[in-house]
Amino acid sequence: MSEIVGRELKNWQDWLDSTELNDYDITVINIIANHYEELIAAGGTATDKRAKKFAE
Repeated sequence: MSEIVGRELKNWQDWLDSTELNDYDITVINIIANHYEELIAAGGTATDKRAKKFAE
């Protein structure tokens, strides 16, 4: 399942028009795209593991 989501994330990222994004948007997108596997591996959202990993 996470592989499908990863591909869809990549498709969405390719679809975005970067001229319409601000620096914050670009930073968040890059963090998610570049660390997707780590964020998924961090676990579910019930104990905020993924949010804590994202904050690193």
